[in-house]
Amino acid sequence: MYLNWSTSVPYIFFRWWTADTPFTFTLATLLIFAQSFCYEALINARARYDARLAAQPGEVTLGQRVVRSSMFMASNLASLYLMMIFMTYNGILCAALVLGAGCGHLFWSVWLPEGELGKRPRACCG
Repeated sequence: MYLNWSTSVPYIFFRWWTADTPFTFTLATLLIFAQSFCYEALINARARYDARLAAQPGEVTLGQRVVRSSMFMASNLASLYLMMIFMTYNGILCAALVLGAGCGHLFWSVWLPEGELGKRPRACCG
């Protein structure tokens, strides 16, 4: 495999998701940027929920464990999905993904206290 810079991608993750015209390629690039931006929002939400649970007195309930596990599964699914998009090896789509994650990390980290930034959870591949 090699990195390519084509503005025409036959399939992006799904058979129906094609980017074979400049317009659809631009839309796909913006959508991938937005998806990786939102992935960082999910990571931030996990960190905030964990911090809230750690601050409350008493045991973590079963319902809270289910919520934490659901958030973990969602972030794991999102990270694997984004990895598969990266594996198109299209340099422009890869750049959109990395820029979206970077902008999302910057934007959403504003909502975490400075001391909590290092405690942000990561999914399997992050």
